[in-house]
Amino acid sequence: MKPVSLGDYIKPFIFIAAIIFAFAYLVLSPQRLKDYTECVAYTVSVMSVIAWVYIHWGWRFSPWERMPRLENKYSGTIKFLYNGTIGEKKAEISFCQTLISTQVKIKTDEIKSISVAGNIVLENDVYVLYYTYITSPQGMVNAQNPIQRGSCRIELELQEGKSMKTWLFRKASPKLSGDYWTNRKTTGDIILEEISK
Repeated sequence: MKPVSLGDYIKPFIFIAAIIFAFAYLVLSPQRLKDYTECVAYTVSVMSVIAWVYIHWGWRFSPWERMPRLENKYSGTIKFLYNGTIGEKKAEISFCQTLISTQVKIKTDEIKSISVAGNIVLENDVYVLYYTYITSPQGMVNAQNPIQRGSCRIELELQEGKSMKTWLFRKASPKLSGDYWTNRKTTGDIILEEISK
């Protein structure tokens, strides 16, 4: 399944815009071309606000959206293999998820990384977050751990439970895992656990 894009929402957005235009037409009762232009401007303004709110926030509360919902913050463990050395680091992970994109930020004691692109796709009946990122190491460790570019794959299992909220809004499991690889031939696993509110 391809990632969600704005093109998937053209028909419903046009339908909503038509309703807004009809309402504006009834309220403003246009007589001249200038009046019709005002109706169109009103429709575009209201529709822009509705689309922005839905894409950035409202989709989380729609039972028709099938994509798993991620919490904002997770604690994590990054296990890595580099030059035959196995290591492990604790990390803080935060997600900024909208309907059409997902941004990932990771912070350890030595580096910060931020995704440059990320999307959730359906792969063999499992939702998977793929993202690419670039690291920003602290100056004191830059020689041993220089800037890296990499990609990560995290499976988004759905939270188990029979509550109506879990079923309708498809909350991602509080424990997630995946793997990553970088341009410096580092590979590893990442294990995430939702931070309790």
